[in-house]
Amino acid sequence: NTMDIIRPEELKELTANLPMEGIVLIGSYAVKTAKSGSEYIDGKIQSGHSVKFRAWSSSRAFQKLKENPLANHVCSISGRVDEYQGSCSVIIDDLQEVTGYSIGQFMPELYNTEEWFLALQENSCRMLSEKGRETLDRLLYQNETLVSRLKEEFAAMSHHDNCKGGLLAHTVKMVDFLPIVLDNYPILFSDKDSSGQMKESPDKRDLLVIGCILHDIGKTREMDYGVYQKGSFVSHRFFGAEMVEEHKDYIVKQYGEEWFYHLIAILLQHHDQFGDPCRDVYALIVHKIDDIESSLTNLSQEIEQNGNTDPSGKFIWYDNKTLY
Repeated sequence: NTMDIIRPEELKELTANLPMEGIVLIGSYAVKTAKSGSEYIDGKIQSGHSVKFRAWSSSRAFQKLKENPLANHVCSISGRVDEYQGSCSVIIDDLQEVTGYSIGQFMPELYNTEEWFLALQENSCRMLSEKGRETLDRLLYQNETLVSRLKEEFAAMSHHDNCKGGLLAHTVKMVDFLPIVLDNYPILFSDKDSSGQMKESPDKRDLLVIGCILHDIGKTREMDYGVYQKGSFVSHRFFGAEMVEEHKDYIVKQYGEEWFYHLIAILLQHHDQFGDPCRDVYALIVHKIDDIESSLTNLSQEIEQNGNTDPSGKFIWYDNKTLY
């Protein structure tokens, strides 16, 4: 197959009646019925940019898409650009699934994942004790498969950072909030010493930092480029706890059993009222940071999307609020 991946620019600037050939990611699609009563397929294709496509019932593409679940599969397509009421879409006449490509190759690059990952390593290194660094190395950094999944995965299917590398970006931005918490609220990380005085505890600092970094790690198993996988009904919170459980003996040896269960609590309870209620101080802290980070990212995305389309400068946001 000598076809090339269709470039993002080709999809961004569709020109009516031009042929469209190349390799793309088939997004979600559905069979619909036209006014005439004949069926057609309506969906999206993606290659760094996403556009609408259709396949008419008379085409080979229609038969293939209807008979095989090809959403989130990489295919070579042949067709043309069609213009209807001023907007362009791609009409696909035929398509063929192709191998040797990863879904990630067709996702827009909003984040430089290598830079963001380096920032995560540097920031975590700065905040953790030596024991904490060794523990995080074992749980995350030494696991190449897990690291590459963290770099690629979405933070959500819709909402905040729903893009390639979004999970990593969300994690880094949360970790960026930690110095504020650690520097300003030392009582949260203190224990009573033998004389009854409150004294900062390196183990509790480690707990918050490691918990914050791993709080959403289960999303690497729950989703594949933002698409929920088999078993995802148990949620990323359970998957994350299961992944940490594999290292229980090591963690207990380093920190003791109670610390291990505090970490599990962070993974299971960080959604608070939207999941398991927090019954743990550190789960609550991670929940609060998670809430503020995802809310501000949502707001940023909303302003970015509406900024170009609303000259009045009004920004509509969720919660039925109009924000100015």
